[in-house]
Order: sequence, then structure tokens, then C-alpha cells
Amino acid sequence: MTKRERLENKIKKNNAKIEELQKTNESIRIEGYLLCDKQQQYKEEIRFFGRGKTKKEVLVGSIHWKEWFFDSDYPNDKTKGVEVNRRATVRQNGEWI
Repeated sequence: MTKRERLENKIKKNNAKIEELQKTNESIRIEGYLLCDKQQQYKEEIRFFGRGKTKKEVLVGSIHWKEWFFDSDYPNDKTKGVEVNRRATVRQNGEWI
């Protein structure tokens, strides 16, 4: 086996490790989406897309959270904040996106 072949084999092994870590991170990310606490909630609902004959019913999973924005003119006054509700779609018809 030449040195070049050994280096190519090392690259293949490292790529396999990277792929395994990416799969692990994906499952951890999904587990994080499904956690419901004071910071974030996961909800599923049926939404309708399209009009008339092209109207489709889709099961959508979303994460919901709240963010606070404060006036930069009053950095020490936490009563001058605005709460904003946020939502991100993470699942459609059972497929994680």
C-alpha cells in the first residue's frame, strides 16, 4: 500500500466519523425541538395550503418561543421592553426539515 493510498484511507475513515457525528447531532437537535418548557414549546397542527382544487392539508410541527427586545436608549431600564412571539416550522407531514 502506497503512502497516497494510506492517506486516502485515513480521509475515508475521517469522513465516516464526520457523518456519524452529523447523524448524532441531528438526533440531539430533534430531541431539543421536542422539549417543552418555559423557553420553548413544540406544537403540531393541521394547516391548509393553496386555493380551490389545489388546496392541501399538511400536518405541521412548529417550535414557539418568546424574545424580548429592549430600548437601547434605556439600557438599565428593563421595563421598557417588548415581547415578541416567534415560531419556526421544523416538521411537515412527519418529515423533519
